[in-house]
Amino acid sequence: ASWDECFSECESLGTLSLPKSITKIGQRSFIGCGGLRELNFQNLSNLKEIGAYAFEDCIDLVSVNLPESLELMYDGAFRECTQLQEVYLPNQLKEIMEDTFYGCTSLDPDSESFHWPDQLQEIGHRVFGKTTFEEIHIPEGVRELGGWVFEDNINLKKVHIPKTTIAGG
Repeated sequence: ASWDECFSECESLGTLSLPKSITKIGQRSFIGCGGLRELNFQNLSNLKEIGAYAFEDCIDLVSVNLPESLELMYDGAFRECTQLQEVYLPNQLKEIMEDTFYGCTSLDPDSESFHWPDQLQEIGHRVFGKTTFEEIHIPEGVRELGGWVFEDNINLKKVHIPKTTIAGG
């Protein structure tokens, strides 16, 4: 069971405790759950997937700690989580898909509170669109940047891209 959309718009939901056996969080499962402040999934060692837009518009979400077992995080997983500041992405995650952090205006991927995956190879379209950080260092190993990856970031002044990275369109 992935619980697609079953907790969407539960604005007062403040705490999330999931069974250790869960392998997937379905699409839009917790969209609009404005009361969520922290997601610590380190104990969910069987979690492999987070569905598209699963936590979109969780406007009070500040911290996300994902387990090393996570292999896929689909489009827009944390889109418009405007208070999101601390993110731990698992080392084996190879792709940050489209719109994942779009509109996360408190996020700074160059800060110590953002952990880039060691095996990251691709950053999808608009992943950091409508954000407000001023500088970013794309990690070595990233081979591809999607189109419009920094769309509508009016504060962006410096982007450091490895020589081996191909920019999309």
